Amino acid sequence: MPERSLQQKSKENIESADLLVDNGYFDASVHCSYYGCLQLMKLTIKKVGNIDFKTQHIDSRDNGGSHIYIVNTFKSLFTGGKFKVGIEKHTNAIKKLKELRVQADYDPERVDSLKSRSAVSLAQEFSTFIFEEIKIKI
Repeated sequence: MPERSLQQKSKENIESADLLVDNGYFDASVHCSYYGCLQLMKLTIKKVGNIDFKTQHIDSRDNGGSHIYIVNTFKSLFTGGKFKVGIEKHTNAIKKLKELRVQADYDPERVDSLKSRSAVSLAQEFSTFIFEEIKIKI
């Protein structure tokens, strides 16, 4: 999968999340926010860690599943570096976003507008962090 394609998918998911909140589709919005972040982590792993998408897929099978592998590998790329505090902040927020995504996708309780708007903001902030602070280039 070309890098630009994954970047575009992430952008579309985050923009869709915003549109979904505006139209009252709060659960679906959380889903899009979470996957937009996950796609950005995969892209960063490719660019910073030089781990191609196929290898990420294969490695994730032996390391707790794709979501756990992606978060852990992403975080490990920046251990002790100048982005350590930002990485810790964002990965903790994404872990909470995953919990909200599980609720949105599987729990009969609906996600409210405040939580879904917060999820969109988190995804937008994460995208900014990836492209403007870490300066991932595609």
